[in-house]
Amino acid sequence: MELKRNTKLRLALGFVFQAILFMALAPFGSFDPTSMGFWISLLGAGITTSLLYFGFKKYAKYEK
Repeated sequence: MELKRNTKLRLALGFVFQAILFMALAPFGSFDPTSMGFWISLLGAGITTSLLYFGFKKYAKYEK
């Protein structure tokens, strides 16, 4: 079952905001791309967004 475009857009925006929050508030978060904390923040946001995407895709029931 496919997700609607609106849901995919919300997940993309959620990824961006969550990555920014991880960078700003996490103990090792950083806005410097040469720092490992930057990449860990992106990875954490990516994993969370992927889990949400597959969860929504599996359990969402949209009317056609």
